[in-house]
Amino acid sequence: MMYGRMNYRLPVALAREQRAQLAAQLRRYRTLKAVLVDERQVRIWYVGTLPARELQQYIIAAVQAAQAAAVTPADRLAEYRRDAIASLAVFAAMQIIKRTSPELFLATKFLRSGLVLALARKFIQNGVTGLVRDRQPNADTLTATAVIASVLAGKPESSLTLLTLSNGAEMLTSYAAERARTQISGLLSLDQRYVWRVENGVETKVPVEAVRAGDTIAAHTGEKIVIDGRVLAGSAAVNQASITGESNPAMKHKDSPVYAGSVVEAGELIIAVEKVGSDTSLAHIVHLVEEAQNRKAPVQNFADQMANFLVPVSFLGAAIVYGATRDWQRVLNLLFIDFSCGLKLSTATAISAAISAAAKRGILVKGGNYIEALAETDTVVLDKTGTLTVGIPQIAFTRTAQGVDEKEMILLAASAEQHSVHPLAVAIQKYVKAHDWQTPQHTSSETVVARGMLAEVPAFEGYAGGTVRVGSKKFLRENGIADSEQLDTGLEGKNLLYVARDKKLLGVIGIEDTIRPAIRR
Repeated sequence: MMYGRMNYRLPVALAREQRAQLAAQLRRYRTLKAVLVDERQVRIWYVGTLPARELQQYIIAAVQAAQAAAVTPADRLAEYRRDAIASLAVFAAMQIIKRTSPELFLATKFLRSGLVLALARKFIQNGVTGLVRDRQPNADTLTATAVIASVLAGKPESSLTLLTLSNGAEMLTSYAAERARTQISGLLSLDQRYVWRVENGVETKVPVEAVRAGDTIAAHTGEKIVIDGRVLAGSAAVNQASITGESNPAMKHKDSPVYAGSVVEAGELIIAVEKVGSDTSLAHIVHLVEEAQNRKAPVQNFADQMANFLVPVSFLGAAIVYGATRDWQRVLNLLFIDFSCGLKLSTATAISAAISAAAKRGILVKGGNYIEALAETDTVVLDKTGTLTVGIPQIAFTRTAQGVDEKEMILLAASAEQHSVHPLAVAIQKYVKAHDWQTPQHTSSETVVARGMLAEVPAFEGYAGGTVRVGSKKFLRENGIADSEQLDTGLEGKNLLYVARDKKLLGVIGIEDTIRPAIRR
C-alpha cells in the first residue's frame, strides 16, 4: 500500500504538552495512518484523501496558542504601556498641529488615519476574530468599529482618546496581575544564590543553577534548602512551613525527605539531590498558585457576560441615533461610550489587586473565586500554630524544687541538651542566651529515644554536677525519680520538661508556643 506524506513547518517551537495535544487532535482522522509532531515540524502519513483544511486549522490554532504562551505578562504590560503612551503622544501632537498649522493638519489626513489604524491594530484584530471565530461581537469589536467609523468620517484623531483610555485600562489590569504574580513568587522564593556542593568530602560554594540531580550538597544552620532530596547524613530541625504549612520544625535524619524552601533552624545535613529548579515541590506550588489566580470569580464571569450583552445594545443604539439624526458625530459619540470595556476590566483589576494585596501580607489566595466567597463568610477557622501563635517554642514558666535556683536547673538542662536540635532543646538554649548565661560543658550525653536526654555534667559556677536527665515524667519515673513536691500540680495539658540530677527532681520547665503580640484578644 502506498502512503502519501505531508510536512508542515511551524514558525514557532511547540512545548511537549502542545505537541502531544496536537498529535491527538490530528489522529482523529482515519485517513491519517501516522502523525509525528516535532518542535517545529508536523509530519503526516496518510491514505486516500487528506483533510488538509481541517488539519491546517488545528495546526494554526496550536501555533497561535504557542505564540500567546510565549508572551510573558511583563511583555504584555510593556506593550499596553507603549501603546497607551503612543496614543496619548499622537493625540497631543495632532492637537498641537491643528492649533498651530491648520493647513498642515488638513494635508496630513491620510497620515493621521494610518497612524490611528496602526495604533488600533490589536483591537481591530481581536474584534474581527470575535466575529469570525465566536460569531458574536465583543468589546474590541465595538472599539474597532468606533475607530473605523471615525476614520471614515474624516476625524481619526477623535478616536485617539478612546484608544488611550482602552490601552490605559488594559495596562492597569496587566499591572495588577503582574504585581500579584510578583508578590506570590516573592512570598515563596528561595532568595539564596549559592549552595555548598560536596565532592570527595570537600564542600565547595557554587551557584544554585550549577546543582544537578545526583549531586550531594550540605545545608547548615540558618541556610535555606534549595532542592528536593533525601538526607544522607546528619540531623537537623527543619522549618518546612512553606511546603507543609506546619510551623513547628520537623526533625530530619538519615533517609528523611527534604524540600526546597525549607530552612535549617538547627543542625547540619548532607543531602542527595533529587530534584532542582522547576521540578521541585516549591516550584510546582508557585506555578499552581500563579495559575489559580487566573481562575475567574463568578462576578468576573457575570461582568464578561454583561459586557458582551452591552455590545449589541451599543450597536443598536448607534443605528437608532443615525436613523433619527443622520448625524455621524452623534453616532461616534455613542460608540465611544464603551460601557462593556470598563465593566470587563474593572472586575479583573479589582480581583488581581486583592490577590496582590493579600500576597504582600503573606496570604496566598488560590483564585478570584475565593476572594468573592469571602463576602458570604460568617465564620473563620484559623490554625493555631504559626498563625495565632509565634510558631516558635519558648520557655513560658519554670517551677523549681525547694533549695534549687532557676539558673541551676536551666543550665543543667541546657548542658544536657547542648547538642540536640530538637525544638524544645532550642527553646532552652535561647532562654540561656537571652539571660546572658554560659552553658556548662558536659562530659557525655546520650539521646534516649521517646524519653529525653541523659548527660554527665561536672560541677560549675558553685553548682553541683552529676547525672542529669531531661525529658518526660515517664522517663524520670522509669529511673526511680518521683515528683515528691508535686511540682506539676495544676499544669495538666501543658508541655512540660522534667529536669533531675542523680535521683532528685530539680524542677519542671513549661514550654509554650506563645500568642502573637499583635493578635487581638
